[in-house]
This record gives sequence, structure tokens and C-alpha cells, in this order.
Amino acid sequence: TAAVAAATSVAVADPATTTPTDTSPPSALSRETTRRRRRRK
Repeated sequence: TAAVAAATSVAVADPATTTPTDTSPPSALSRETTRRRRRRK
């Protein structure tokens, strides 16, 4: 659980992830980032 929470916080705080999807909602953005991070790991 700690690893998942850390990955999610990093993804949300990552500026590169929030810059391209500035028009998209935060919930959808965080969901997509979490899926990508989980798939990578």
C-alpha cells in the first residue's frame, strides 16, 4: 500500500503529468497516471 500511495502522490505532484492535461479534470488525470504507473511497475 505504501508503494502505491507514494507512486500516486508522485504522479499527481509531477508537473510533466499535470502540464499536458491541464484541460482534463484532476480525477481523470490522477486515474490515468495511477494506471500508467501501475502498469510500468
